[in-house]
Parts: sequence; structure tokens; C-alpha cells
Amino acid sequence: MKTKYFSADFYKMLLSDEHGEPTYTCPSCKQKGYAFDHVHPDPFRGGNEMESCQVCGFPSHMFRSKEQAVFWRKSWKENGSKTISDMPLPERIAYVDMLYDCEYRKEYVIPSDDDIKNKRLDKRIFTDNKRTLKFVKDDSNLTITNDKGEKWEFPYETNRIFELDDDKRFVMLIEECDYARLLASDYLAVRPSVRLNYPGLTPEFFGFVAVFSPDCIFEDRSGVVYTATVRKGKGEFVFEDDEFHKKIVSLCGRIKDFINTLPPNDRRRGIHQYIFYELESMDRRGDPSRHMPQNLISILNQEKSILPKKRFLSDELVEELSEMVREYKALKRV
Repeated sequence: MKTKYFSADFYKMLLSDEHGEPTYTCPSCKQKGYAFDHVHPDPFRGGNEMESCQVCGFPSHMFRSKEQAVFWRKSWKENGSKTISDMPLPERIAYVDMLYDCEYRKEYVIPSDDDIKNKRLDKRIFTDNKRTLKFVKDDSNLTITNDKGEKWEFPYETNRIFELDDDKRFVMLIEECDYARLLASDYLAVRPSVRLNYPGLTPEFFGFVAVFSPDCIFEDRSGVVYTATVRKGKGEFVFEDDEFHKKIVSLCGRIKDFINTLPPNDRRRGIHQYIFYELESMDRRGDPSRHMPQNLISILNQEKSILPKKRFLSDELVEELSEMVREYKALKRV
């Protein structure tokens, strides 16, 4: 059975009969529907077990959201207020998946079936769905080719559908954290895709999501393979084997060696590991006009403002990191 929101295996875990008798009250339907205490999780069991309310199906991972509990209760009532535990497992999965869809449409601006059929996108999808996907235009191009010899060129413009034909093949660019993402129609979604987590841009509309690293490869149902490219500055990776990269590699190596000398419970491990990731991100993105390591800058400012005995970083490392930030701000790779 195909589900919209989660895999069949995940639903089986949520809706299994193996959770035990319901003892705890559900915040959505207000009935005893949970076998586990999600208010006071047991730390020896790794926290709350994942389950759904055996009455209304409200999932435990939404337990602490009052807003979602209200939305779910309304969706449950609109769909017959059925008791989950009375159904065979396949029916439970189908019913709870339907409740997810109904709840989702209350919380977000979602295209209708007619919108999908006619490829209409409400602008509120990009502005009102709890995250903003910017409308961006510039002078670069989106180029798509396939192994049949077809080629398409489109201007770089986000949040707009580009049609490869008048039926099943269409794509769209969005920008996330100032980097391009490619969304493609279900017909072009044969290959594995990163998880679709853009509210309103539903899997029925766009079955495929991918990053550019530096190109994006996808495939249609007839086996034709496509390559999508945007200019380097819009790519996910702008790695260059230059002097800046060599300094980052050297510094990351020394930080990694230092981390390995620290005891497992030493609080310095976490901050040094975080700095390691920040340095890698600076090297990988390599474009100060699109990414600035504000968290690293804040850490350095804080370290400089406190007494030496209370610092997590050595004076030498603070100075070296500050120099790397200065070099990064002057970097011109794109």
C-alpha cells in the first residue's frame, strides 16, 4: 500500500498492537490511548517509545504540540471519529495517513487536486507555510539535458514551474539557505530523492527533490536519464583545491587530533567538534556572499570576552580561527 507521509514500516511501528494496553491520556482526543507515558519519559528506555493513540491515532512525536493536537482532533472528527484499535492494521495505516493529510491541510497552504492537475501554485505556499522560500531571479541559467539528446534552457528563477513537455515532465527551482534545489514531477522521480519537507509542495506535485553537487541527476519512468546544471555559484558545493582549502584541511586535522586526546565527558569535545564542522562548511560553500559562519564568529567573540581559565579554546586556536574568518571574508571563488 502506498502512503503519502511515512513508509509502511514506520506506520507499523506507530500503530502496532504490541504497545500494550492504553493507560495514558491523549492530548488530542482526551481519551486513554497511549501505552507509554509521554509526559514523564523513562530515561532508561531511551525516552518515549514511538506510538500512536489507540483511539484517534494522534502520533506521539506530536504529543507536545497543542496546536497540532487541536488540528488532529478536528481532522479525526471530520473523518468519522473512528477508533484505531478496532481496525485491522492495513485499514489503520490508510486511515491515519488520511488524518495526516487532513491535519496537514489545516496547518499549511496545500494545493488542491485541481491545482496540481493545472500546475497552479499559490504564492502563499512560499511565504505562509512556516518557512520562506525566496523569489529569486538572476542572469544565470538552468540547463537540462538527457541521454536522448534533448536539451532545455531556462532563466534562473525560483518558485516557477518549467515544463519540459505539456504533460508529465516539469521541474521547479527553489532556494534554501541561498542554495538551489531542484524539484521535479512524479514522472521524473524514479531515482531516490532527498526527503520532501517543503510544506505545500506535496509529493503528488513534486515527487523528486535534489541538490546540485555540482550537477543534479534524475531519471524518468521510461529510463531516460537527465542532468540539470546551474552556474557554479548556485551549486551545493564550490570546493576548490586552493590555499584556503589547504589551510582548512591542516587546521581541521589538528582539531581532530586534539579532540581524540580529550576524555569522553570533557565539555571541550563538543565545541571543538562544532568548530570542525563550521570550518568544513566554510570550505565546502566557499562563498562569503552566500554563507557567513555567524555561529563561529559568535564563539570567537565570546571566548575573547571571558577570563582565560574559563575558556574552551586556547589563545592560539582563537587567533588562528579569527585569521581563517578574515581570509574567508576576502575569499573570491565564484
